[in-house]
Amino acid sequence: MSIARAAEVFILARKPIKTFLDIGTGPGFFLDAILKYLPDSDATFLGVERFPPEKQFQTTHLGFRTGWLDQFDDNSINGGICIEVLEHLSTSEVRDLFSILFIKATDGATFMFNTGLTEYVKNEDMAYLDPAVRGHISIWSVNALRKLVGDVGWTFSPLPNRSWAFLAEKGPYAQVDFSTRVWNPVPENVKALCGSSNSQLLFLLGRDSLRAL
Repeated sequence: MSIARAAEVFILARKPIKTFLDIGTGPGFFLDAILKYLPDSDATFLGVERFPPEKQFQTTHLGFRTGWLDQFDDNSINGGICIEVLEHLSTSEVRDLFSILFIKATDGATFMFNTGLTEYVKNEDMAYLDPAVRGHISIWSVNALRKLVGDVGWTFSPLPNRSWAFLAEKGPYAQVDFSTRVWNPVPENVKALCGSSNSQLLFLLGRDSLRAL
């Protein structure tokens, strides 16, 4: 799942992605997978985990970081993913995440957040809000995020036909024109997805999954 979401970010991004971050990467499965499919990509892939497993269960990928977003250089991250993290955070923690990420991200940086939104919980899985077992203590909507951290400077966009993901972009942007961006990706990002072997596997994965929007 994370590989497909990452490919989608590369295709939807308005600007070239040179440094890509997986926020809440766990043991680093995403980094291992991206290394397998893109061993020589032009992009640098990083992952950060605030509550990592014991050392023997962590990836050995050089991009793996323990701790939080404050360790990265300001204006250094061009894009990323955050898979199944927001539902574990309080309101103040979510605001802190987007406030710190805004400082670390470059202008126009694009991030996809995968979490069960209010529409998803209401219409598809009422059990998603599950603090006792899965630690899901909160659910979000795009409107709620706009009210909570819109003043920070993010543009939040819902993804059509997806009640479990949204796009966050650093900067004041108009509503996303998904069709145009899917079919006209930034050339540098297509190149990064294909690597030196020019394999189109990840590019096609991202594009075809976005065509359903």
